Amino acid sequence: MLVWSSSQQDFEPLPAVPDDTGTRFVGLDANRHRQNVYRLRQTGIFAEQFIANYDRLITNLDQMLRRGDFGEWFVGDLPPFDFASDHDPWCQCQDHLDPSALEIIELSIEGSVAAATWTWGQQGGASRDQDPGFKRSIRAVREDRVWRISYLSGFDFDLATKGPDDGD
Repeated sequence: MLVWSSSQQDFEPLPAVPDDTGTRFVGLDANRHRQNVYRLRQTGIFAEQFIANYDRLITNLDQMLRRGDFGEWFVGDLPPFDFASDHDPWCQCQDHLDPSALEIIELSIEGSVAAATWTWGQQGGASRDQDPGFKRSIRAVREDRVWRISYLSGFDFDLATKGPDDGD
């Protein structure tokens, strides 16, 4: 998944639409979003549960932006909500690290559901020992005898739609 996401230069998880003056974002591009959903399905990597959550996430963020729930979002500023704000939602990181350095630190499999917690191993002088709080969650389900990603913490609906005044 990390290899796929880093190879998708034209896949923008948050397809923002600026106003006519190009000064603030007023919503999200429905056509680009539909293309994103189609591309996620075509990978075979993501479960329908993940795709439905992503669709719901972007649809809700679009509605919230159009209603002004987050106030104004100026072009050049970070989004006023947690999704894709100052980090890549695929890894919830700011750097493009080597996926081979990923370490699974907890794993459970029960039937057709798997859950894991992962972190980065030794890389570029940083290690999980130096940042013990860097842990990310991922879940997978077995669909048609294939394991597919059903949840990534960077796409968590409740966390991603929080605004700056929602607290931690």
